Amino acid sequence: MSKFELFSDLGTLVVPDNYEHVNSLSYFREANYKSFRYFDDEINDDFFSNPTQVLKPGENWQIKVFAQAAGNRISLTEGLAFLHSQGSVFTGAQGAALVFQQKYGLLPRGKQYNSLDTEDRLPKCEGDCLVPWVSAYLGPVFEFSFTDMGHYTSDQEHYLFYDEDVFLGFFRKA
Repeated sequence: MSKFELFSDLGTLVVPDNYEHVNSLSYFREANYKSFRYFDDEINDDFFSNPTQVLKPGENWQIKVFAQAAGNRISLTEGLAFLHSQGSVFTGAQGAALVFQQKYGLLPRGKQYNSLDTEDRLPKCEGDCLVPWVSAYLGPVFEFSFTDMGHYTSDQEHYLFYDEDVFLGFFRKA
């Protein structure tokens, strides 16, 4: 029995023709800031500059949302391994921003949508990895921030997922 289950299939995300990775979070903030109850100042192009997969204009991605199966707690390492085994790529804060921009009406409420990446690609605070997320609370309330996840390689497991936590999968479409 798998620890993971498909929570939602959000369909196809198309990277806009005018998308530029180097300033995408600045443009996103400017265009969408008022849609958020909270938008962390450190969700910016400098701090989250190095995702594993840099999105490019015109690309098509199938967006799937995964959750922990009932009765399980999933560590960050397990979540990364699962996504990798499914063929998903890691797009960082930029991917989460595009999901909000194009799919906010489809995001089931009451969930925090984590955008995972490898330890070497995430920004750090006092050595701890910072995982970006967009949360969709009840009604029209959204937040954009990150969670301090510690060190991936430490002896202590860092559990990412609680009942409200889900994670984004980006799958390349032809």
